Amino acid sequence: MYNYAGKSTDLEKGLDGIAYFPGTASSQAVAIRHTDEDYLLLSTSTGNFSLPASMDGWKATAGYMNENNEWVLESDVEIINRVIKFTAPACVKVSKEVTSIPFVHVESVDIRPGREDCW
Repeated sequence: MYNYAGKSTDLEKGLDGIAYFPGTASSQAVAIRHTDEDYLLLSTSTGNFSLPASMDGWKATAGYMNENNEWVLESDVEIINRVIKFTAPACVKVSKEVTSIPFVHVESVDIRPGREDCW
């Protein structure tokens, strides 16, 4: 919980290096580790979440969790210099980018002893 008392505009560091800077003294926020590769960030009003360097390159989307614990995406959210700006109450999921592994086709090669012609 960030700005628990709802009386500060000071930057506060929290869960796994995620920091929150309230836009107003009454703005409060929560960071929840949903899995090892995603977090839910909730803010009651305006403010900024600052992500640690370990989350560089992650993506963010706005939405909510449904009754089956599935993320319902409402919109993409921009992360600028590891900062997510909240202009209104919202829930944002920050996720590690999944990089696909390219498929490489390799022809079969006979590498039995005595086959020096294959290299």
